[in-house]
Amino acid sequence: MNSAYLPSFVKRLGRITESQKNNLKDLSFYEVKTIADCWEFVANSNAILDIGFGDGDFTISLAEKFPNTRIIASEVYKSGIGSLLGKVKAKQIEDIKVFLGDVRDILISESKPVFNKVFVMFPDPWQKARHHKRRLISPTFFKIIKPHLTDKAEIFISTDWENYSESIIALKDSLTDFLFEEGVFTETTFETRFAKRAIKEGRLIKTFKFTLLK
Repeated sequence: MNSAYLPSFVKRLGRITESQKNNLKDLSFYEVKTIADCWEFVANSNAILDIGFGDGDFTISLAEKFPNTRIIASEVYKSGIGSLLGKVKAKQIEDIKVFLGDVRDILISESKPVFNKVFVMFPDPWQKARHHKRRLISPTFFKIIKPHLTDKAEIFISTDWENYSESIIALKDSLTDFLFEEGVFTETTFETRFAKRAIKEGRLIKTFKFTLLK
């Protein structure tokens, strides 16, 4: 674990299907392990960083919504990686690479502005107050991500937990190099599994956009 931040996820054993296991056999063809790997894959293309992609459906929607854009998709759970790889192979998508782990681990090593858009859809809410320090979206997150952003790059964040929304809104006053907006954005209209669950359970989804100004 890096001392610069606390883990923003809990390692759960979870359940992994045989299909996901089989898909993971091809991980080496789709995996990036270092920030240099990311740069090599992105090259001079427009690039997206999708952090914590869950089952991968949203990542696939990004690939379809933004053709000719390279996507680095990170996830800490092998079941999610296996699901995404199955969809990537079925659709024969060549513009997605995956990072297995906490992407901050490679972002802090070196930096170069390559990402035009960053997506963090429904990060772990860490609901108990004593655990809020483990939330991914924090001043430290923006400090780590900023050197990797191109001019006018956009960061999209969605959450269905009210006190997480409040903490994200509270960041805007200190992040003077970002333009803050709250609303409905075409880039995030795809309804993820987490969004469907939130709607079913009666929670309001809020989406925020931070645009780099300088």
